[in-house]
Amino acid sequence: MMNQAVTLQDDHMNVFAAATPLNGTIVTGKKPAFREVLACWLKLGFTSFGEQRQQIAAMHAFLVEEKKWISQSRFEHVTQRVTSLPGPGSLQMAVYLGWLLHGLRGGLAAGLAFVLPSLLFMAALCTIYVTAGAAPWVTSLFHAVRPAVVAVLVIVLLRIGRRSLITSFHWIIAQLSFAAIFFLNIPFPFIILGAFVLTWLIKQVKPRWFKEEEMDRITSVDESNYFLNIHQLLPEGVQGDGTLWRRLLIVAGLCLIPAAALFLFTENTAFWQSVVRVFGGASAVTFGGAYGVLPYLMQAGSQQGNWFSETQLLDGLAISELTPGPLAVVLPFAGFMAGYHTYWAGSLLMGIAGLLTAAYYTFLPWFAIVFVAGPHLENSPFLEKIRPVLCGVLAAITGILIHFLLYAGRAVLFPQSISLWTADWFAAIWLVLSLVVLLRLKVNKIVWIGISALAGLGHYLLF
Repeated sequence: MMNQAVTLQDDHMNVFAAATPLNGTIVTGKKPAFREVLACWLKLGFTSFGEQRQQIAAMHAFLVEEKKWISQSRFEHVTQRVTSLPGPGSLQMAVYLGWLLHGLRGGLAAGLAFVLPSLLFMAALCTIYVTAGAAPWVTSLFHAVRPAVVAVLVIVLLRIGRRSLITSFHWIIAQLSFAAIFFLNIPFPFIILGAFVLTWLIKQVKPRWFKEEEMDRITSVDESNYFLNIHQLLPEGVQGDGTLWRRLLIVAGLCLIPAAALFLFTENTAFWQSVVRVFGGASAVTFGGAYGVLPYLMQAGSQQGNWFSETQLLDGLAISELTPGPLAVVLPFAGFMAGYHTYWAGSLLMGIAGLLTAAYYTFLPWFAIVFVAGPHLENSPFLEKIRPVLCGVLAAITGILIHFLLYAGRAVLFPQSISLWTADWFAAIWLVLSLVVLLRLKVNKIVWIGISALAGLGHYLLF
């Protein structure tokens, strides 16, 4: 990125002037109106289904190709930075790009517009799930959906493994992580922290064990017709120690004030403390996308008692796949189930309260990462240096995800006991079929989950 300063003017300005010359010319570009950008994020929030990479591709098609607000190289630069941080990359992309376009209010508006539609859908589907879920025909819908979701997780495990299990060292990390959670039941965050520290230490002693992968170097091209391009620095007023400390204090207040209100004005203080701790901690351990946080949720939920079961968490993942927006809304689903099951007679109101609290403490740290750390990581070599270490963390996630799959598979295939006589053979057949369809035939997983629901209903009606 070039060294000349670039200033993005206030929101009421329609153009900006960059001091960076390209071939002797001055770069200019038209700034999109805030209302137009907000409409864009709302559209993406209601229509972006699928995994993180599909949602980022949808942002690229709209912001780069159609609107030409952000250049190709600038979009790639932001993607490289954001996807190296913990958290859902699609949400952080929305927040970061919104911030670049219109500052703080632009980042907040982009993130909220991208995630709120999925939360509304999730709240409605959670209500239906717990009120009608006991009906036989509703239960039958998930009979085939659960093995289909297990098949999706197997494919995700293979994909994460291909990315992270690069050397013998990474295989050892994966095996140690599996043993730590399977045999010793060590808390998920401690395993992630241990993998991070061990990988960093080994990298200092044996750097040749690591395959260095530098971030792509983006070449200088003429991007003068884009509002945001690779030749710009950060918007004005986001750097400096004073700004950093002020932002940190604001984030601390946003974390502590709602938590204090929950503790002071609600019953069962211990429950809300657990909700804040569990879902607030999710931001630090979400590597490898939302799938990587499932073992953390399962371990945390089991430690809290009856928050949710393995099969309910699989149901939540299936519901999350069917809603637009980031797949991380599986965490608010878990919050809903925690509130619903904790209060007597299954309180829908407490379920919604749990969903909103979980969503707040799940997504707030990811907003904060962009607003606080993003400006200081934009041109820093730190992320390039830390990427090999994060690969070790992904290797640990691989081992932990194997553990989760064993428990989820047992719950789906052997709902009563591990025995051939009590095995659910329909679920086993559908799991194998799902793997064939998803791996070989490349059927869209959302479509297949819908087909699986119909197959479960058909099995109930016929047998």
